[in-house]
Amino acid sequence: MTDATTTDVLVLGSGIAGCGAALAAAREGASVLVATKAQQPADASTDWAQGGIATTRDDPESLKRDILAAGDGEADPEAVDALVGDAAAAVEDVLVDTLGVPFDGEEGFDYAREAAHSAARILHVDAATGHHILGPFLRHLDAHENIDMLEDAAALDLITDEGAVTGALLDRNPRTGDRAETGVPVFAGSTVLATGGIGDLYRRSTNPRGSTGDGVAMAALAGADVTDAEYVQFHPTAYDDADPFLVSEAVRGEGALLRNADGERFMPDYHEDAELAPRDVVARAVAAERDATGEVRLDVSPLAFAEEFPGLAEACADRGVDWETGIPVAPCEHFLCGGVAVDTVGRTSLDRLFAVGECARTGVHGA
Repeated sequence: MTDATTTDVLVLGSGIAGCGAALAAAREGASVLVATKAQQPADASTDWAQGGIATTRDDPESLKRDILAAGDGEADPEAVDALVGDAAAAVEDVLVDTLGVPFDGEEGFDYAREAAHSAARILHVDAATGHHILGPFLRHLDAHENIDMLEDAAALDLITDEGAVTGALLDRNPRTGDRAETGVPVFAGSTVLATGGIGDLYRRSTNPRGSTGDGVAMAALAGADVTDAEYVQFHPTAYDDADPFLVSEAVRGEGALLRNADGERFMPDYHEDAELAPRDVVARAVAAERDATGEVRLDVSPLAFAEEFPGLAEACADRGVDWETGIPVAPCEHFLCGGVAVDTVGRTSLDRLFAVGECARTGVHGA
């Protein structure tokens, strides 16, 4: 693409949020262009996601209570209601019926439990759920007659006209260093930001390279409201290294314990839910114990680690980590809870601009 083009819906980003927006628009008959910096699934945060998808199961009120509690009183109840009300149908429609994601479980689903959840309600595939979702999702969109996929295309700026967003300028050579001065314009009836998080702004992050906050920055420069950007979630159990890898919360959900350098299990002293307290609580506790004793390890001896989490066991082996003696862990930047302010259907404060996924401040996450 070297000349200006026009589409009904322009989606910037190809993780699960962008894919979901593109599918929804295409199902309504819109022409959709998905433009993404990514060249392969592994360039998107979704492909790195381990734990899984939280569902309502038979108790949506329980999920709502857990979300509000984990948000520390800062979550928007209306947004939480929208999530809880729509979650089951969306998972069934898109992930199960349309994509056929092979969630674990021989007879019915094998629901896991993660931190801040009062019940086992996480659909997962081993500890590599995102990988098993994003690949099939991209292939499904690639075969859809209403959707065009444009890889290796970075958005430079939003195009605005009297307070409305009418598209974006795209750089078709973001990896060569030969950056276009103005970019190629794509004009759209609606533009959807699905550009992910801000991990590259931190020394250590669980995000892939390229998580540079482009969507939040472009929206702010265009005049959109940005809210709660100070709420950045740190995952408490990333491998303690300059090049970390995430050790899924599901491991603690199956019984792994956090121990300091003295071998003491410390989480019961910080929260009644111990290792399954909200992530911010566990991350602060891990940081405090590392400061006090020099190290924190995740003790996986209570579970059949290699059998239940073969991908993580392989990651440990690749790094020379003897997981039988515990995995050294430390907090690591993980997820932006704030971002471009949207309502319950993704509308921003600018006409014809929407935001979804990590770049959007939906109000669900709170603090």
